[in-house]
Amino acid sequence: DNVLTREAEPRVMYTSSMHGNEIAGFPSMLNLIDYFITVYEDTGHADHTRIKDLLDNSEVWINPLANPDATYWLSSTNTSVANSRRENANNIDLNRNYPDNVAGAHPDGEAYQTETLAFMDLADNFHFVLSANFHGGTEVVNYPWDNTSTRHPDDDWMFLVSKEYAVNCQNNSYSGYMDAMYTNYVWPGVTNGSDWYTVFGGRQDYMNFYQHSKEITMEISNTKTPPGTDTSSEDEIIDIWNYNKEAYIEYLIQGTYGFQGVVKDAISGNPIKAKVTLVGHDALGSWVETELFPGTELGDYYR
Repeated sequence: DNVLTREAEPRVMYTSSMHGNEIAGFPSMLNLIDYFITVYEDTGHADHTRIKDLLDNSEVWINPLANPDATYWLSSTNTSVANSRRENANNIDLNRNYPDNVAGAHPDGEAYQTETLAFMDLADNFHFVLSANFHGGTEVVNYPWDNTSTRHPDDDWMFLVSKEYAVNCQNNSYSGYMDAMYTNYVWPGVTNGSDWYTVFGGRQDYMNFYQHSKEITMEISNTKTPPGTDTSSEDEIIDIWNYNKEAYIEYLIQGTYGFQGVVKDAISGNPIKAKVTLVGHDALGSWVETELFPGTELGDYYR
């Protein structure tokens, strides 16, 4: 609702396939967009009220494909993913290309890529309260941090929403989907990032530390390029959509919870820049700030 008007609502975001060959999330995000629009407009749909509440009380942003050069690699018509690959056109892994609070500004030793700069600019100008990015190659929900074994100040909450996501998938799929329990997992289908393996320059750590957002990573398919993404068979990509649909929706709804408010000057009534923090709890970027970007000076915050 009111797409062209900035309202005092939390922004929530999904992106998929920053690794160009991990594309199960790409058609799923298109399906999610279609589902939201269809159900929002159909007042008789069984899910109408929930979806209307989400879309009326938040800004939902969806970027289905974050590395198109790699996904359509060697396809002159951008129609085939047969040669899709992980790295972008410059052979850079975009999920190692972000500023890192542990390893420094350029942890991979490379210049920030076009895709990285575009996303950082987006995050700088549109504060996302909650976000996630979708990958493939295994089935697990991975929460911060990736770059250190030190736990995030909101570790309990991170585990809570990750578990909710995994359990929603388990409840809507065959036995065996998103339910592996390896020694470094904290719950079937859930792992702390660094417990699994350490990554520097990843996007979820960038979002959490530098952008004061809450982002986790979902690996939603053991097969990086599932059958159906480049063939006439759509069975597997539709299955993945059905397994994750409830989890997709409920995770975004988490972004509408918590402390919310507006900070204004007591005399003028104008919104002001403020840091909103839980004293004795927040650290490593877990606090939030009010939003005062040009044209959106509302002074609202979401924690």
